[in-house]
Amino acid sequence: MRKIIFLDDKNFCVKEVASMEPPYINIIVVYPVDFIGDPVLEENIPKMLSVVREYIEEDELHLAFRIKTANARWDSGKLKYGNMAYEHRKQADKLAEKMNEGISPYFWYVSKVSEDVVFNEISRKVDYAVCLEKI
Repeated sequence: MRKIIFLDDKNFCVKEVASMEPPYINIIVVYPVDFIGDPVLEENIPKMLSVVREYIEEDELHLAFRIKTANARWDSGKLKYGNMAYEHRKQADKLAEKMNEGISPYFWYVSKVSEDVVFNEISRKVDYAVCLEKI
């Protein structure tokens, strides 16, 4: 049985982002309706969208190498995979800085979604949600 996440369409704006090239990742962007038309956010969203897929890829690689590090038998393997995980985390952090440029005290929180999302009574299958959060 699949879980379903219901988003309140009175309080949140949800934008779907179609992926036209690999990796084919379905993304929704979620932020409070109070920010609709906000010039700072309207300027930032295209910036964020230009790097979010690369951020997701680097974040997934970081996680994969952390798992490999934990499962490595030899210290040499742990060191090798640990260094690779660190490099991918560093790259993901640089991309996060670019995504969040100019929107402090807010930031984009990227989360893998394993449930269907319902918004305006329409169910959608998404892979990631990118949500505006306050620090």
